[in-house]
Amino acid sequence: MKKIFLALFVFILSACADEKVYKVGISPDYPPFDMIVDGKLSGFDVELISALAKMQNIKISFSTLSFDALIPALKAGKIDVIASGMTSNEQRKKSVDFSDTYYLAKTSYIKNKESSLSSIDEIKDKKVGVQLGTIQEFDAKKLGAKIVSNQDPIALILMLNNNKLDAVALDALVASEFIKKNENLVEFASVANEEEGMQFAVNKGKNQELLSKLNQALAEFKNTQEFKDLCDKYGIK
Repeated sequence: MKKIFLALFVFILSACADEKVYKVGISPDYPPFDMIVDGKLSGFDVELISALAKMQNIKISFSTLSFDALIPALKAGKIDVIASGMTSNEQRKKSVDFSDTYYLAKTSYIKNKESSLSSIDEIKDKKVGVQLGTIQEFDAKKLGAKIVSNQDPIALILMLNNNKLDAVALDALVASEFIKKNENLVEFASVANEEEGMQFAVNKGKNQELLSKLNQALAEFKNTQEFKDLCDKYGIK
């Protein structure tokens, strides 16, 4: 009888030891998707992937990194999945596998009120601030802008306020948060992203089971009142 209990105890310990805790990479400088509030990680992405993980009985922990460091960390095995407002494009698809879309993004171009800029056609050869590694960086380059990249969007807003930039390109929801806090800033153009929208990402060819579980949970969760409440909480439409 003792041997049976011992074997059962060893089995339970082994099962606990083998229970995977997936590391979720987030860049907490992209409100309302990813941010620090009262010293705690917060935002739409944080609550969304937490809800999906709970639905699938998956354990997760969060690792905070700069946005441009997320894919390198994923490739190096330091994190297992990215949940940080990342938009898919062909270049990124060479390195990572994306989940289904959870938000269709738009890019907002903002300026100082006194600026004469009125359309994205006018940003060619202008200094446009973008967060390093974002879809806005790719798009602004295509439009011929002189790119000024920074890891922190707040730094870009400070540069715009000090007239060191002609414009800043950000996700529309993120831009709206900064406009609310800076009365001298306005949007002068809004463009729907040509790519597929915001998605979770895993290392290419790896963690496919995790990706499948996230997609399954996302499909179910998007039809719930809880998802609608979460969108309303962060002003996501």
